[in-house]
Amino acid sequence: MIESAVTTLLLTALLGADPTAPVETSSGGSGASVPSQAPAPSAAPQASDDASQETCSAKRLPAIPMDRSGLPEKVAALRERLVAAAAACDYEKLEYLASHEGQKTFTFTWGPLAKPADYWRAEERAGHPVMADLVRLLSRPFRRQGRLFVWPSAGSRDATPEDLEALKAVFDSKELASRVVEGNYLGLRTAISVDGKWSYFVGGD
Repeated sequence: MIESAVTTLLLTALLGADPTAPVETSSGGSGASVPSQAPAPSAAPQASDDASQETCSAKRLPAIPMDRSGLPEKVAALRERLVAAAAACDYEKLEYLASHEGQKTFTFTWGPLAKPADYWRAEERAGHPVMADLVRLLSRPFRRQGRLFVWPSAGSRDATPEDLEALKAVFDSKELASRVVEGNYLGLRTAISVDGKWSYFVGGD
């Protein structure tokens, strides 16, 4: 007993351990075990690049009244669905309307073909307010062009100076300067056929 006590005191002096402190033992043996370290708190998840880059130009727009005057029921109904989807930047819904309720040759870009939803999303992320433009254009006067109802009226083949003047209600002078060249509207335009099919949503001549 005396030798054991002496041995304990010597180990205490050398290692600085408290001989009266309880010793944790492992469940599988009689030896002491090292207490496990508490796990370090995990870092908060970072927002994905996709989420951080999501933008929706149309969400900044005030409510715009839509006048159905002169529009067939199918045309007016599709226009309202397009406006609702664009106002929410619901690209997939717009793509659905283009592919399932659009013309077989629906046009949305003159460049390399892509999925419409991917193209519009990329345009918005690049700072081009295509969704806001779609909402604003569909709120403006249209012009009948054969079997198509074209928005804005300034985008039709027989546009008048009054049609260009009407664009000032939705575009400021800087925006108009980028869309009107030598008296011709070259900005985004869209059309719905008389039977309620989305024909195109594209810019340029």
